[in-house]
Amino acid sequence: MPRRAEPNSTKSTKSTQEGPTTPVEVVYQAEPVGGSPGAQPGAHERGDDLYQRLRVQLREFAESKVGKGHAYLEYLLAAPDLLHLCGKLLLDPDVKALDKAQLGAVIAYYVNPFDLMPELMLGPLGYIDDVAVAAYVLQRLLDQEPEIIARHWAGRDNVIHVVQRVIGQADKLLGARAAKRLSRYLKARARA
Repeated sequence: MPRRAEPNSTKSTKSTQEGPTTPVEVVYQAEPVGGSPGAQPGAHERGDDLYQRLRVQLREFAESKVGKGHAYLEYLLAAPDLLHLCGKLLLDPDVKALDKAQLGAVIAYYVNPFDLMPELMLGPLGYIDDVAVAAYVLQRLLDQEPEIIARHWAGRDNVIHVVQRVIGQADKLLGARAAKRLSRYLKARARA
């Protein structure tokens, strides 16, 4: 998932040996799709990787007649960055094995064409459930290891705010019954 990260909006904490925990401002901004003019097209410019294909698909949806002003557009646009974050965390040696298993499950859920809200049938709106699943798993990790999350977040908004907004709207995004089931299931798996 080639992307260039530049410091730019995620708050985290950093502990030092000399003293107490102090706030640290870390912000990352993703490289725009398309690369530089006149350059040979690379994998990310052709859309060969899932992150870039998803970003392009959702950007096109956002610019479409249906997508403009859609009630869930804000959440849909977080899908590529949440997927990217899960992939980066999966490869991080500081992330525990159980957490990696859940992150792997989130990625598998993203690519599964037959999930709760299938993308094949719903188009980009089908990523709503993927965003919610990622947010529930990432919330638990944020509670435990916020600095690891901040290290890999490449979204424009603060990762904590993105995850909290998604979870806060999960009942509307998925339906109250499905959101409660998902939450209970993930909490039970976290304790296992």
